[in-house]
Amino acid sequence: MIRSLTLALPIALIAGTVFARDCRESSGDVLVVKSWNAEAHNPQFGGEGAKITIVMENKTPSAIRMIDATIFFDDILGRSLVNLGVDEDASIAAGAEFTQSGSYQSYGGDIARLPQIKTEDAVVTICVTALVNEDGSVQRFDDK
Repeated sequence: MIRSLTLALPIALIAGTVFARDCRESSGDVLVVKSWNAEAHNPQFGGEGAKITIVMENKTPSAIRMIDATIFFDDILGRSLVNLGVDEDASIAAGAEFTQSGSYQSYGGDIARLPQIKTEDAVVTICVTALVNEDGSVQRFDDK
């Protein structure tokens, strides 16, 4: 299933430092990146943009019916390219893949580099703060 989203604002970075690889107060083990693609895009309202498709896999033993997660795109030198939210109403079966696709723009990141960068020169991490399992149980990874 492909869902299309348009996000106008990137997630803020803390003092310019990206914590994507650490997934602080979140889990990096729930969703993993299978593949991604980015194409140049000129947004309507200024800023920089890209059409991004990312395929993720649910690594948990249960289906997910709601999720609070962020996808971090960084270059291999640790510089942030863009941070995107995962579709919060994504329904992802256990072990299944989920594709999120959309036109994104950023006013503060370096999203314009994403379509130009070699795939092997990008580090993509998905950090999950919380999720709702198919049975309605809630899992939180942010200690709240």
